[in-house]
This record gives sequence, C-alpha cells and structure tokens, in this order.
Amino acid sequence: MDTTSTATAPAREATYAHPLDSLTRSGVQRALSSAGPVMSGLTRKLNSVLPLSAAEHLTLDAVQGVSTLVKAGAHIVREGDRPTGFCVLLDGWAFRYKRLPGGQRQIFALLLPGDLCEIRSMISSHADHGVCTLTPATLVRTPADKMLAAVRDHPRIAEALWRAALLDEAIMRAWLFNLGLRKAPARMAHLFCELACRLRAIDPTSDDGAFRLPLTQQELGESLGLTSVHVNRVLQYLRAESLIDFRNGVLKVLDMARLRTLGEFDERYLKT
Repeated sequence: MDTTSTATAPAREATYAHPLDSLTRSGVQRALSSAGPVMSGLTRKLNSVLPLSAAEHLTLDAVQGVSTLVKAGAHIVREGDRPTGFCVLLDGWAFRYKRLPGGQRQIFALLLPGDLCEIRSMISSHADHGVCTLTPATLVRTPADKMLAAVRDHPRIAEALWRAALLDEAIMRAWLFNLGLRKAPARMAHLFCELACRLRAIDPTSDDGAFRLPLTQQELGESLGLTSVHVNRVLQYLRAESLIDFRNGVLKVLDMARLRTLGEFDERYLKT
C-alpha cells in the first residue's frame, strides 16, 4: 500500500460552501414534497432501506430528537466517547476516521445526507472511532434507550436498522478491497464512481456527471491511502485521460463508462 501522509490534518474552514447546493438540495426537497407527509430524517433513512408502516413511521418520528446545525470540522463522535445514542446526517458531509498517536489519520467512510452516523452506539460501551463533519451539516440525534424500545416493539424497525448496518459493512468491504489491491488511479476512480452512485440515490434526478466534492487533496489521500503529492499526480493523470475535471470543489466526470472500467466499479454492493 502507498505510504500515508504523516502530517496531522489541519482544522477545516467553517465557511466552506455547503455541499447540498442545487446539485443535491433541490433533489432532496423535490423528493420530500412528492412523498406526501414529511418524514423525519430517521424515518426517511430507514424507510429507504425497508418500506415501513404508518405506525412504524409514527414511532420513529416520536423517538427522534431536534435537529442541530454544526460547522465544518465539528466532532460528532470522538474515539473513546461513551455513546448516548446515534444521529442521522440530514444534510452535509461527514467522515469516519481513526488516528495514530503520531497524528496520522485514516478516513474509512464518507457519510452523505441521510446516513446514520453511528448505529452501533445503541449497544456499544464506547466509540471505537471518530466521526467528524467535512462541511456545515444538520444532525438529528436519537437517544439510545428510546430507539431500543422502538426496536423491541417493532421488529421491522430492527430489520431496517440491520439492513442499514449491512449496507455500511458492504461499503467498508469495498473500501478495504480498494485500498489493498488496486493501484492509485483505480482506487480514485472507484471512489468517484461510488460517490456519484450514492448521490444519485439521494436525488435520482441529479446529474452524476457533476457533483460537489468537499474533500481536500489531503483528505482524499487519507481516504485512499495516498500522500497528498501522490493524490495530485493521480488527479493530473485522470484529467490527462479526459476522465474527470476537479476544480473549485466540483468534480465533473467526463467519461463515466471509462471511469467505471478503470475502477472496476460494480454498484451491486450499494444495493440493500
């Protein structure tokens, strides 16, 4: 595997442009307006992996807490924290990570609007990794005891949580395989294809050829096991091959078919 960066990640700017611009936010609003009664963030997430009944919707709406706005670079969970519940990322981007004592950081999951930040917090005694926002974000927290009561009373809610956890694990396996066996250009191509696919699932009307990508080159490296210098070289290679254009925080996929071929991307792992 390529050498990872040894520098401690700098604090992110809280003024970074919000990723749910017209490329994503409008699609979420359209989905909500066409879905009848507005669901809470937690209900909407679980209903997306397993259709739930009206009674189950009401139960989930009742256990969900109030929404909170947080800035970029905010720690949702710190490694070692004692969890009191879990939260849904209503909008914005976040990431899961672990850090070595020397400061080196590995990002091993990117969280998009609708994702559950830490489902294991319902049963874990401590957090084994951190979760941090990449952009300004809106979170909704759900107390663990209320969620456990809902699971006991409604088995299909438990199944929906299980399906959401299986999807997270499938993405994790894909990332491990990507890091362990693919060369740097293929790793990056696979990541870009995955993000395009996941963002399209949030907004089916969106153009997966262009989307906001609020990652610095260092954060891309921490996600792909590459140094910042190597990330820059791979981006230049993908541009030279007319596969992508990445500037001002927007990734444009110029040839999705060839990018998928380079990354050996098969989206079936993203299906629950």
